[in-house]
Amino acid sequence: MKQELEIVKVFSIVKDKQINKNIDKSPIWKKAKHWNDVTEKEKEKGGYLYTMYFDGSTPESVTSVQKI
Repeated sequence: MKQELEIVKVFSIVKDKQINKNIDKSPIWKKAKHWNDVTEKEKEKGGYLYTMYFDGSTPESVTSVQKI
């Protein structure tokens, strides 16, 4: 039975316009955090909020990118 995809919000200070072409090797992962772990100070400094689908721990696709 196939696992259902989970929607996850990921915060990164890195913007990757080509993320869907190589999602698992994107430079965003060097400075990425789960949105729930981002501090108010980090939010104030700014970055990008990536909304993506994960299959377990594997990112599958990005549905939106929002500047914070």
